[in-house]
Amino acid sequence: MTVGLMDIGTNSVRLLIPDPDDLLNSSKYLRVTRIGEGVNQNRRLSDAAMDRTLAGIGELLEIAGARGIHEIHAMATSAVRDADNRDVFVKRLQDEFDISLEIISGEEEARLGYLGAIQGFGFDLEEVLVVDIGGGSTELIHLKGGTLEKMKSFDIGAVRLTEIFDPADPPRQDEMDRMAAYAEGILGDFVEGFRGEVLGIGGTITTLAAVDMALAVYDRKRIHASRITAEKISKIYRDLMVLDKRRRKEVVGLDPLRADIILSGMVILKVLMEKAGVSSVLVSDFDNLEGYFSRRLMIDKV
Repeated sequence: MTVGLMDIGTNSVRLLIPDPDDLLNSSKYLRVTRIGEGVNQNRRLSDAAMDRTLAGIGELLEIAGARGIHEIHAMATSAVRDADNRDVFVKRLQDEFDISLEIISGEEEARLGYLGAIQGFGFDLEEVLVVDIGGGSTELIHLKGGTLEKMKSFDIGAVRLTEIFDPADPPRQDEMDRMAAYAEGILGDFVEGFRGEVLGIGGTITTLAAVDMALAVYDRKRIHASRITAEKISKIYRDLMVLDKRRRKEVVGLDPLRADIILSGMVILKVLMEKAGVSSVLVSDFDNLEGYFSRRLMIDKV
């Protein structure tokens, strides 16, 4: 396979070099660049955030080139689509790396998450809610009997929520309670009446699985199809709540660059689990990148 897929998200840039014969053997690379810093307040991508992101993209392209990958399909999600000056970033990416960027809608982001999850599980489950908690948005996809019931993208994510509430370090309980109430209001009644399995994709949930397993080195084969209970999630949440950011960075399994936003992501997950009435989350390392790959295959075959 001579094609790489890139996702420019609010918190990180990720590169997928797919193995089409077995996607679990594919390689994923990540750089935390936080292009979405300040977008919720200013509706603009800052020069510093664009510089960081382009530098991270350059590093990932070097990895791709060393692997013999010279064709890159790139998409951008919440932060870039929300920014009034997104055209500046699109032009810089084109000028510096000759990459055309596809800015996808929230609905398309949800659909790609659904396509990726299908690649990872095939969906023998009767009813499933795919939850993708990103930096700037959260996508929910409800499937029943293998059929897509509904899907929606919500303007709430780990970075966005952290910037809105700017909690103390370590955070106070009343701050996190207000954050949870806000998240509940945004998410509304989407999961009302849901009676199935929650399948979690995205950095917040895979990070929780890595922390639960105490993985010093991320191992997607161990993460994929693992399960984490609400009880364990609550314990990790309580443990992290009493730590400041410096000490959170030392937690095994937690990427230090995610230490300032992990609790906000967990708030969203906890609210969703309570609304859905589930006691555990099935974890998937397959996400919208695999969905993007699947969609590219469909386009290329036409």
